[in-house]
Amino acid sequence: MESLSGGDGRWINATRSDDLNRMVTYPQAGDYILTLNVSANGCSNETSQAITVSMPEPGLSVSPPDHGSAPLDVRIEAAASGQPTAWNLSLGDGRWINETRSDDLNRTVTYQQAGNYTLTLNVSANGYYNETSQAVMVSMPEPVLSVSPVCGLAPLDVRIEAAASGQPTAWNLSLGGTGTGLTQPIQMI
Repeated sequence: MESLSGGDGRWINATRSDDLNRMVTYPQAGDYILTLNVSANGCSNETSQAITVSMPEPGLSVSPPDHGSAPLDVRIEAAASGQPTAWNLSLGDGRWINETRSDDLNRTVTYQQAGNYTLTLNVSANGYYNETSQAVMVSMPEPVLSVSPVCGLAPLDVRIEAAASGQPTAWNLSLGGTGTGLTQPIQMI
């Protein structure tokens, strides 16, 4: 009688070695000890072989494009083989999403501020992990400037209205000028 343990709780029992010759799939990352036990007439012996199944690199994609003006909505899609039991996604801006299934990571997130962000997906199972990264570039949208009136006799009072999305942290407005006119910028915070 021959018995083969896959190290993952599965056993194959046979009366001939040919019955043990087969492909066996280890679907999850981990360390396994494959043990073959042979016996005849009350005597037995066994041998073992260590098998290490590593975690494959996960897949991470963002759409629409991985760049655009703030605020930027990005759809995240995560996938991995190897049956991960933990999924950890850093959005690159201090936010984390920690789940046990990829479906729970697949969502739309919004980047409110301009900047370069690196999304990092880490998947793990049984002490093995792998990760992948994806860059997202969020630019500052073009500001809006409205002035009224745009021409007139000196002295001219001009109403200035400035706006921008993307949560700017500094505003600089140059009053400009020609010849001896003003050329000093003012800063509004």
